[in-house]
Amino acid sequence: MPAGSAPETPTEAALAAIWCEVLGVSEISVTDTIFAMGIDSFAVFRLAARMIAKGHNLEARHVLDNPSLRELAIFADQRGAVVAPAKPSVKDFLRKRTGS
Repeated sequence: MPAGSAPETPTEAALAAIWCEVLGVSEISVTDTIFAMGIDSFAVFRLAARMIAKGHNLEARHVLDNPSLRELAIFADQRGAVVAPAKPSVKDFLRKRTGS
């Protein structure tokens, strides 16, 4: 990995661990973009789902707007603590459809 491309902040390290797990790689450069890595839309949504599950309120649109891990970590740090969206439930959906 080139110098300066390893995670340097706690947020970068946390996101790098998630990205490595989802993408099935052992390490990731924080400066490579999702486009350069050839990540498809399904992987973007898997990344977003895993980041939300791990307590990071980062959605797929945030990944697309901040396509490198470093950019996304900076965005997350500048954004600060934001309440994560409620996780959808099939029960909620059925209640709305049936009116009960």
